Amino acid sequence: MIDKRKFSESYNDLGPEFIIDLIDLYEQRHEALILSLSTNLAAHDLVQVELNAHELKGVCLNFHDPVASEDARRMEEASKRKIVEIIDISLSEFPDVLQKIRQEMDERDLVYKVIFVDRSVKGFLADTLGSLSEDRALKLQDLERNKVEDGMPQMFSDLKSSSALLLEELLKMKKELASN
Repeated sequence: MIDKRKFSESYNDLGPEFIIDLIDLYEQRHEALILSLSTNLAAHDLVQVELNAHELKGVCLNFHDPVASEDARRMEEASKRKIVEIIDISLSEFPDVLQKIRQEMDERDLVYKVIFVDRSVKGFLADTLGSLSEDRALKLQDLERNKVEDGMPQMFSDLKSSSALLLEELLKMKKELASN
């Protein structure tokens, strides 16, 4: 449900055309985001689930919908936690992976280490873990599947519903703005 007071404070000075354009953007992007979330969840791609949920959270926050933005935040945070759990499990299951990561880090130059931020750490670890033997990769994949099943489908269902309600509310608002 949109917090109408906050929404008005943020957008009324920009005029109805601007608000209608924002609503149109969300309407165009919503279906693709939900489809991407669903696809990435089914594929157990938690990094992409996190990115999709983060994008949806930003949109919901921009429209001042506390329910939908909280649902998106929960999904984003759950994905982050599960990524860390999988990394922790993989490092404890395969201690040689940690050695390989340290070795590759030592081989990088100082500039690379300085720009080695959150997202590149995940990419680096994914690349490193991706180079494991097939049987190890399958074992990690099984671990990841089990982690994804841990409440994520319900979170997705909640987010899908709340973001659809936001879209419905925005489309009503669009009609009102267009008729004025």
